[in-house]
Amino acid sequence: MTFTNDGSGNFLVNTSSTGDFLVQDNGVNAIQVDGNGGAINIGAAGLVTIDAGSAGVNVGTSANAQTVTVGNVTGATAVNINTGTGGINFGDNANTKTIDIGGVTNSGTDTINIATQGTAADVVTIGNSNASTTVAITGGSAWSITAAGVLTVASCTGCGGGGAPDTASFVDTSPAAMADNDTTELFNDATKPNITTDSTSATVLVSVVVTDASATSTDDEFDAIRIVREVNGTDPSCSADPQVGSIMQGGFVTAATHPWSASGTFLDSPATAGVIKYTVCTSAQSVGTVDNTPTSVEVTLVELGADLAENYYTSDDSIGPGDVVVIDPSLPAGVKKASTPYDAKALGVVSTVPGITLDDAIGLGYGRPVPVALAGRIPVKVSTENGRVKAGDLLSPSAIPGVAMKATKAGQVIGQALQDFSYPDGEVGLVVAFVKTDYSLGSNLTDLLPGLTASQEVPLGKLALAYFMSQKEQLQTSVTLSEIVTDRVSAGLEVISPKIVVDELIARSIQPVEKDLTVTLGADGTFILTGGRTDATSSAQPVITFDSFGNAFFAGTVTADTLSARQIVGLDFATQASVSAEASSSANILSFMSFIQDSITFITRVVFRSPAEFLADVVFRGRVVFDRDTAGRAVIPASTSSVTVVFDRPFAEPPVVTISLTLKEATDSAFLADAVRAAVASVTREQFTIILDTSVPRDLTYSWVALAVTNARSVVGKRLGEGGTVAGSNIENIPLTPTGMPATPAPTFIPTMTPTPTVIASSSGQTVTVRANEPGYARMFENPSEGASESGRIPSGMVVSYTEMQDGWYHVIYEALTGWLSGASVSVNP
Repeated sequence: MTFTNDGSGNFLVNTSSTGDFLVQDNGVNAIQVDGNGGAINIGAAGLVTIDAGSAGVNVGTSANAQTVTVGNVTGATAVNINTGTGGINFGDNANTKTIDIGGVTNSGTDTINIATQGTAADVVTIGNSNASTTVAITGGSAWSITAAGVLTVASCTGCGGGGAPDTASFVDTSPAAMADNDTTELFNDATKPNITTDSTSATVLVSVVVTDASATSTDDEFDAIRIVREVNGTDPSCSADPQVGSIMQGGFVTAATHPWSASGTFLDSPATAGVIKYTVCTSAQSVGTVDNTPTSVEVTLVELGADLAENYYTSDDSIGPGDVVVIDPSLPAGVKKASTPYDAKALGVVSTVPGITLDDAIGLGYGRPVPVALAGRIPVKVSTENGRVKAGDLLSPSAIPGVAMKATKAGQVIGQALQDFSYPDGEVGLVVAFVKTDYSLGSNLTDLLPGLTASQEVPLGKLALAYFMSQKEQLQTSVTLSEIVTDRVSAGLEVISPKIVVDELIARSIQPVEKDLTVTLGADGTFILTGGRTDATSSAQPVITFDSFGNAFFAGTVTADTLSARQIVGLDFATQASVSAEASSSANILSFMSFIQDSITFITRVVFRSPAEFLADVVFRGRVVFDRDTAGRAVIPASTSSVTVVFDRPFAEPPVVTISLTLKEATDSAFLADAVRAAVASVTREQFTIILDTSVPRDLTYSWVALAVTNARSVVGKRLGEGGTVAGSNIENIPLTPTGMPATPAPTFIPTMTPTPTVIASSSGQTVTVRANEPGYARMFENPSEGASESGRIPSGMVVSYTEMQDGWYHVIYEALTGWLSGASVSVNP
């Protein structure tokens, strides 16, 4: 060992090549100690290097109590402890100890970083698998993690798994062209549809819509589309990654301008927590000429688990997510699949991935737990058993075990659909629904009647009643009736039902569904039965009335086997003295009237409130007053040619009507000629028409009489060829009208008719023209009689063919209808 001074107050200790200690002054190293396989170097800049080789380095390893300090408390001192592949161990022995890192014995602002640098994946492990290990990471009282893995936080921003699912939508408006292969990617955007799941048990709802505004060619084309998924966060590949969901198809048949689309919705279980990516690809299952380019591809992803659920228990191993369940009374908190429509025991739907699950363990040991959703959004199994489900429809149990259907009647419901059902008819699929266990009062009537809208002017009540009647027989044998039991039912418009059973009925009006009959209950207790016409020209007339005092009115004939009355008011009898005593007793008035054979004198006014029938001749020695339907006046205005008279009440049979011209002044005789050109036409039970063959320059007033005649006679005189004669003995002896004298109108006469009707068969092509009249049409009747039922109406001016003539009636055919026209309403064409 050599010590050497360099002349400047420093010294140098040199050792041999195999020495243990070396001190240099002018060299780089000031002190160097070489040992067996190790070295200690203290450089000129104060850098200390300790390398013990394979022997190791021990600092403060003796049993003495000591403090080992590395670094100082001032300045920007950096302490680096690094190693190769051997690792770094702190307190790695069997002793019980406390290892403190920063801010334990002294108060300071410490920053502790563990594996925060570099780009390679680090594994940071705190604690071990021993059940008693406790890991506490606290920030005052704000948060902590227990040994059981329970995290308690005062608030959380961006935390996954909190019950609120991730939702994302992606749209590509310039997708790739369709191809008949499994490798072409339609979704061209750089950012692929993706979602970040919170757990390996998460379920992703995938909804895809591919649309095209029009076809490229007119060839038949049905494009097939599929979805692939990648779970490692990288972009998916159509040729390498697995397909999820089923093939979707859409297309057209020889329609170049027809838009088309393909869509589908399904659930995917990636079994991975993290970023899941999807893309839309073509499929080799396309059919036809595949040469179109879609206008857009839309993908929506929803991580399910947005519901609050509670565990119930079941012995049915087939129950799974999306199943509709009902109460199973054989198990504590038990459930089973629902299989009865509108089942009142319906409990809800088995959740897919609930955000929060409650459980009181009441059913442990009796069956396996299944989470039944209490609130939130969940996928539900549905079918088309009661029609296609659309967004907003209420859902109820169906006859298919575990499957819901659209609720249309009153009954238990388990939720409300948030999307349309996109599966084919007859299949069972999934729709996302909002949990809503409740009792529904049923759908609108327009939902039950296909093609009907509330804005249409149709008899909705009659249509609904017909629908209910068609179901009546089926419902009578059903054991799953939709029922409502309540104390009071209030309806603002109407109640529709095939049958209503009540103990007491309080109503203002009772009307039939089809027939022209109305029962009205008046506010004063009057019972009114109304029938007859209710059109614009005639109001309905009461036919039977009962008031609250027992008084009754009948507009028609009263027929009774026995009539018993204590008094008939309004009839006073003055007869021979021999019967006056009998008449004085009102109790015996009926028997008195029965034996009167001579006459009865009515001293006071007599009112018959029903038709009175006289079996012998009636002699009126005073004036007779008839109602306004028996006689009256009608005015044909100037420049017109007809007027229609409408009766207040219809006659039992068409009346016999006669008319005569009425002039205001005797000096108006110049207008007498107009009277012969007037005729009565279209006489029915309700009305008749006075017609002229041309319009007149002034108003003409006609007096008319309409007499009701029972079984009126109708005869037809013989024609000249059948033995008829002209009035007078010789046609040549008929005097002529002198020249220069005005012709006297020939009187209108009704020819004598024979009892037997004459039928004249029409030759081919003979027609009649409907005369112009005020109504603008002529009535066709089923038989040649005004009292027959109407079979149709023919507009004025219409020319129609007739097949035969009978008693002045013509049998015609018009627009596939046949009937008889009165000769007064037509003119025969030559």
